[in-house]
Amino acid sequence: MLLTQRRADRVVLHNVSWQQFENLLADLGESRAARVTYDDGTLEIITPLPEHEYYKETLSIAIKDIAETLEQDYESLGSTTWKRELKRAGVEPDNCFYFQNEPKIRGKLEFDLNQDPPPDLALEIDFISCPVKYLHFGGNKAEGRGQRAEGKEEACKVEGYDNCLSGNDVTSKSLSRFPIYARLGVPEIWCYDSGEVTIYQLQNEEYIEVETSLVFPTLPVKELPALIEQYRLQGKLAIRKAVREWAKSR
Repeated sequence: MLLTQRRADRVVLHNVSWQQFENLLADLGESRAARVTYDDGTLEIITPLPEHEYYKETLSIAIKDIAETLEQDYESLGSTTWKRELKRAGVEPDNCFYFQNEPKIRGKLEFDLNQDPPPDLALEIDFISCPVKYLHFGGNKAEGRGQRAEGKEEACKVEGYDNCLSGNDVTSKSLSRFPIYARLGVPEIWCYDSGEVTIYQLQNEEYIEVETSLVFPTLPVKELPALIEQYRLQGKLAIRKAVREWAKSR
């Protein structure tokens, strides 16, 4: 089943300093559903939908099942916050994995991208048709960015940002994470949207769509969504069995 109308709670803040970003992460804590993205002063907070979480979890399990079937060591670090102040970039993927660089981070519980390699693979579930709240902070007045939908403005309820207004814009897309991933040096991104997986690889500081994954070079990864849909109504165990058999047969 493919959704044609998806809505999620999003807030976008402008003119946010790096220290404000760090403070917000500390205030939100680690036990939260919301994901935070920071791109050179623009900050997005998004609370995902159940559909988003289903495909995130299912594809994440599939990646792990494939790795184990192929006897590849890996580390999965979920929506860990990856950030570099020098690059003014921070992102929390739907999931992320170490494969090629797994030996370099094996056993580590804390990471610093100034010293450690970034994840080899980031997974993004990109449901983009949803309302966006745009907030701009400048001086003593908050100004809306983007084209707002008609309707009553609401006071911003993000702690520490009292001087702002918010409004819904159903036509705007999520803050693009690709430039952020590029500045952090993540080699590969799998983007799931509308029943398809698209593979992007970092080349000359830009992401290029490719057919073959660096992580699983012998597998036609783009077949995964169809395989998942084929067994979705039979439950997780059926999907996992099918994925393992698929990986083994290739």
